[in-house]
Amino acid sequence: MDVYTKAKNEYSEQYPQEENPFSWGFLFDIDVILDFVEARQGRKVLLRTDSRQDDGGVLYYGKATK
Repeated sequence: MDVYTKAKNEYSEQYPQEENPFSWGFLFDIDVILDFVEARQGRKVLLRTDSRQDDGGVLYYGKATK
């Protein structure tokens, strides 16, 4: 299993009800997402967008599940 698939599956396992950050590939380079997910230390990855802009956004961490 490659690094991308492993990270995607682990995130989906921990947060099955949340949108997977890898679905934001149209906003961010997949390597940026992968690096962010790998550094999350169990925390949820969230996306903040500006409704006044059509593209981009900011990735940030939420609270980790227990």
